[in-house]
Amino acid sequence: MSCLRVSDIYAYLEGDLPPVQRGTIEKHLGSCPRCREAVEERKLFSAAASGLPDLDVPPDFTERVMAKIVPVRRRLPVWLIAFAGGLASLSLLLGIVVIYGNKSGLALLGTLNHTFWGYAKNAAVFMAKVATLLSFAGKALSALTQALNRGLGFLAALISPGGQIFIMTLSLVLLGALFYVLGKKFRMGEKT
Repeated sequence: MSCLRVSDIYAYLEGDLPPVQRGTIEKHLGSCPRCREAVEERKLFSAAASGLPDLDVPPDFTERVMAKIVPVRRRLPVWLIAFAGGLASLSLLLGIVVIYGNKSGLALLGTLNHTFWGYAKNAAVFMAKVATLLSFAGKALSALTQALNRGLGFLAALISPGGQIFIMTLSLVLLGALFYVLGKKFRMGEKT
């Protein structure tokens, strides 16, 4: 038997091994001083760890540690955010009125409102169509993969493991040959 792994030593010390494996390990320990020493060290570690008193953790321990790891971001007051948004909107409106000074302000606002809502409506319709299309594509792809998995499972049950390995190897060789030929063709196209 080769020397013990650390997981075997801990399983042995904790009594988690079946009797046959435990007997094999004890036989090995009788002939291997290195493993015997490792088992003794682990026994000392376990005894030292079990002798430690329970640690009393303060109730706010988690919050204090997390505050040091990820500092809390200070949020701006809501009134300040609203004020800045309103000021930016007013500045944008004033800039548009100055640029298009030949129209009256109310007519310009009406045109902007109509244009914005037209774009918003078109964007909403477009996004609804895209979502529907993605939903149908997802359902079709899910049904296709399920059918493919059932078919491959059926084929795998019919073909021996050696045959499966042969088919996979042949497929990889054919795929490699295809990529080689296509690469060669594209490289030939670049030279001309």
